[in-house]
Formats: sequence, structure tokens, C-alpha cells
Amino acid sequence: MGAFLATYAFRCAVFPLGGMLFRIFVRTQQKSGPVSREDFAVGLDVMCDAFLMFVALSLERAVHVTKTLASLSTIADPVKVSELWASTNVMVNEVAWAGGVIALICCALFGLTALVRRSAEKHGGKPSLLVGSIAPDIAGFLSLATVAWYFSTY
Repeated sequence: MGAFLATYAFRCAVFPLGGMLFRIFVRTQQKSGPVSREDFAVGLDVMCDAFLMFVALSLERAVHVTKTLASLSTIADPVKVSELWASTNVMVNEVAWAGGVIALICCALFGLTALVRRSAEKHGGKPSLLVGSIAPDIAGFLSLATVAWYFSTY
């Protein structure tokens, strides 16, 4: 079981798909009426969750970098300092890349929100199936997959 959970197939496909299906399940259970097409439009919510997860995990890494830099001044062994400095440079690079990914997810989230709103205005209050459900759901899946891939790779 542990080997399967460590695979990229789980992290980048099963986890995001399971997250989206769970969100759809919760949304359908909250309503007392029949299931509607809007219940399956969870992509923007999932993107928002992925964005917040990415920010939280990146902040955790940034705190780790800060603590590592603070510990550099207390180490007297030059070999250990150089090893720690090398690992700190890698972590700083990861945090910098995380900032770019956060900006990308944020821009995609705002862009898709505006697109869904325009589609709803054009179609009498309900966006088209492609713009209102399919595109945001794909973007939400890709956002969760990106978070899972990034934090399992770096």
C-alpha cells in the first residue's frame, strides 16, 4: 500500500480525482433537492483549495529555510557549513519556484472566474457546460495535481 501511495500515478491522478469526487459528493449531500449540473462544477473551489494548500506548504518551506540560515552561524565545522549552505540554496530555489506556481494558479483562478461570469451573463444566468463545468473542473484537477507533484518532487 505504501508503495502505491508513493507513486506519481497516485499523487498526480488518483489524489486529485479523489479530491474532486469527494467535493462533488459533499456538494450533492448538502442539498435537499435533486442533483443538478451545477453540483459537478467544483473546479473553482478545488483550485482555491489547491492555491491555499500551495501557499501553506510554501510558507512552511520558507520557515524551514529561515531556521536553516539561522543555524549556519552556530556551526563551526566548515564541511558541515558548506553542506548546509548547499541544501539551503536548493530550498531557496524551491521557494522561488513555488512563488511562480502560486502566481500562475492565482491568475488562472481569477481568469476562469471571470470567464464563468461572462458565460453566465451571456446564457441567462447559467454558464455553458464547457465554460461553467468542464474547463474549471479540468483546471481544478490540474491545480491539485500540480500541488501534489511539486511537493512530492522537491
